[in-house]
Amino acid sequence: MSSFFTFLALLSALHLTNTNAFAEESCAPHNLYEDPLNPINAIPIWDQAHFGTCYAYGASQLVDYQLKSDGDPLKGEPVSPIWTAFNHKFHTSWFHKFITFHDPDGLEYSSIKWAIDDLKDYGVCKYATVKASIDAFKTDQSLSDDEFILLFSKLFKAHFKTDDLGEILEIMHNDKDLVQMISEYSMRVRRRHESKRKDKFLKSYIESLRTKIYSKAESKEYLSFLDEVLFKSCKGDQVVKITLPPLTHLGQIYASDQKIKRNIEQVLNDLIHPRPVAIGYCGAVYKSEELSLQHERIKLLPRTIALPAMKGCSPHYSLLVGKRPSTQGEAGSCDYLLRNSYGTSFFTEKYECYCQETNGTKRNCTYQKDKDVPGIKVLGCWINGDDLNSDIFDLAYFTPPKRKPE
Repeated sequence: MSSFFTFLALLSALHLTNTNAFAEESCAPHNLYEDPLNPINAIPIWDQAHFGTCYAYGASQLVDYQLKSDGDPLKGEPVSPIWTAFNHKFHTSWFHKFITFHDPDGLEYSSIKWAIDDLKDYGVCKYATVKASIDAFKTDQSLSDDEFILLFSKLFKAHFKTDDLGEILEIMHNDKDLVQMISEYSMRVRRRHESKRKDKFLKSYIESLRTKIYSKAESKEYLSFLDEVLFKSCKGDQVVKITLPPLTHLGQIYASDQKIKRNIEQVLNDLIHPRPVAIGYCGAVYKSEELSLQHERIKLLPRTIALPAMKGCSPHYSLLVGKRPSTQGEAGSCDYLLRNSYGTSFFTEKYECYCQETNGTKRNCTYQKDKDVPGIKVLGCWINGDDLNSDIFDLAYFTPPKRKPE
């Protein structure tokens, strides 16, 4: 009998050793930023300016990375997330509109896969053309393009609810995303941000912008207006047709947490074809101590429906661009480097981040120690995989070319 228990003990020890070895291998450090020639270093870190178009920012970066890895048909230009959002929503089917019942006739809220499919089908408008079209329409160049599109979208919809400027301002003042954007804008251009100052900015700018919209809008269809006015130059040779490899997409199936984890590690462990993974996840991961929403998810529904609909999820899209053995979780777990679309000043207080100094040096950083360092740029944050995996509702990455037999 004693020999039997000895055998079980040896078997258990062997299993534990193999499990730890697998964990160490799957979490071996790999950071796309560390290769100076990697395309990730040439792709802008966008700031979506409180606009619910994160799916388009994720899709744009994933496509941009693939194109820069495969001949760079855009000749160094990035894929505009604003174009990606418009191109998708303008061409989206009635079924997709029905599924994404939030803002079906606007630019916000959708699936990264659908946005990528529409880029493949309809092409990418050259970034310089998109930029010139937006610059020609906005009058305050201190607004970023993303801030302008947010303001423009809210104003267009408010304008057709009422012609009274006071009522329009009231509608816009009650929009929390817009109020937050204006506050950040005011701070950035060194304006005092008491309400009177913000009112003055809103009133003067909105009056000017409203006049342009009113003079050019032949219909109340927002997407048609964008096509006919704002993006009217994105036609013909200004739109580049692109070719992309097959997209692996797990969000709309009943993928388990284990399958999600295996796919992430499979891609991030591929050193021959290094590439990012796009994930849709609950943004609550940055704030909450108790992150796992798995027990609340309705498991009969696909992840893309079940998780985002849950209270407190705050659905968001980002790219995974690195991994390492966890310094923030249990032994054997991984940390994933999450590249965001909140700009280069976005820290999270809970997790360590990864930054670039003004001299180009890249290093790990924290909110507590580095938030006030002049010129420092946040490239991403290290999120513990145990916290993240069960809160992922979507996952997408491009399939690499098949290796030729030696």
